[in-house]
Amino acid sequence: MTTTTRRARTLAAPPARHDDWRSDALCVEVGAESFFPEGKGEAVRQQVEAAQRVCAACPVRRECGEWALATKQTHGVWGGMSEQQRKYRRSAAGRARSAGQAAASTQAVSA
Repeated sequence: MTTTTRRARTLAAPPARHDDWRSDALCVEVGAESFFPEGKGEAVRQQVEAAQRVCAACPVRRECGEWALATKQTHGVWGGMSEQQRKYRRSAAGRARSAGQAAASTQAVSA
């Protein structure tokens, strides 16, 4: 007769999902349509400002904004940032990375 020893399996908690913050977002209560302005001019500006007021009180505003930048969201208000604000932030970050790389290569050449 053969005796088989079974090892107890320990199940680790699943890794945290990158979008777990969404369940705590205030926009869930308001409705997504409020964060995707339509129209032109003053009407859009007012819709963006209204969405940004909700974002200002949101407990996961930072996570939302980081996610929107990381995933290159091009439409809507995310993390309190309008489409134009995110575009500027992405381009500013790109310029900063380029400047940092240029400085590093200049230092490497002069060393």
